[in-house]
Amino acid sequence: MVAEGLLSDGYAADDGVGLHFINGTLAKIVSSRPHAKAYRVERQEEGVQETVLEPTYLGG
Repeated sequence: MVAEGLLSDGYAADDGVGLHFINGTLAKIVSSRPHAKAYRVERQEEGVQETVLEPTYLGG
């Protein structure tokens, strides 16, 4: 849907990941699961680019 322009660029997160925004800016990413990730999703001319964003793991 991002590639078709139906959704704007944004963020995605695996289950157990929290994205903390301050005044509309991503400030921190945390996770309760050791291998969960977040992603920045952006439309590009050749499709969609997903950039992995590493969260801070809150366990152990």
